[in-house]
Amino acid sequence: MEIELKLRLCDPSLGEKIISDPIIEKIRVGEPFQVNFETRHYDTRRGNLMDVGLAYRIRKEGERYIACVKGGGASFEGLHRRFEYSVPVEGFIPDINVFAGTPIFSILWQVAGEEELITLFSMVFTRISTELHVDGTIMEMSLDRGGITAGNKKEEICELELELKSGDTAHILKLGEELAEKYPLVAETRSKFQRGLALLGVENKWNEKNCKT
Repeated sequence: MEIELKLRLCDPSLGEKIISDPIIEKIRVGEPFQVNFETRHYDTRRGNLMDVGLAYRIRKEGERYIACVKGGGASFEGLHRRFEYSVPVEGFIPDINVFAGTPIFSILWQVAGEEELITLFSMVFTRISTELHVDGTIMEMSLDRGGITAGNKKEEICELELELKSGDTAHILKLGEELAEKYPLVAETRSKFQRGLALLGVENKWNEKNCKT
């Protein structure tokens, strides 16, 4: 289960300042590191995966390719919860069979079967991440900056994510509140996937509550 708080930066120039803020410095473990991401989202031509609340992507993380299926979650005031299944792959070649052996495979097969998977939209962004420890809770803070492209439409990505690795969700919420008091941050209620669907004009077709695992 993925649990993360998403906060949109109203002033993109403040990203590095937030990463190096004294609040973060006190709880940071190790130095921040940067990774470049390229992501492509897929579905059948009929949108079978969207219909049941699933999102399928392949992401290039540095030199690695990771296929991932997400869904079955919800978001409230920027806090997102959803299941996630990830497997390493060879490149941008969509194939639901790579998830064979995971709990989500039977649903993928029932929904998409052998239907062709096409690219919905793509995104390219840079992520600066750092690990944080607070009273036994471990989280990762990431600053994402880049853009989403769907056909001839584009939208900027500039957001801060606090992802729970282990421990208490309350520490994520508290840290988010502290940062929002100092910087112009607002809760990002939509995932990057939802924002891509909005560019395509099909956001209403997708509802995570339709996913039954």
